[in-house]
Amino acid sequence: SACLVGSEMCIRDRDTTAPIVLYVYRCEACGHAGQLQLPESAPEVTTACASCGSEVQAEWDGGVELASNEHD
Repeated sequence: SACLVGSEMCIRDRDTTAPIVLYVYRCEACGHAGQLQLPESAPEVTTACASCGSEVQAEWDGGVELASNEHD
């Protein structure tokens, strides 16, 4: 299990050059409005509703780029 933990840490801690952006969705099944903070990868991403678990399309929220903890 040590290898598994190490692999998970490598994936989680890897350096990414993509900015973190805000994705939003509204679930058609339950009406939940959700937000995700993810590295910018596509205008839309498929994910699960945080409320009911139904598949939803989260859309990039108009170019909102979230601040990082990096110092210049």
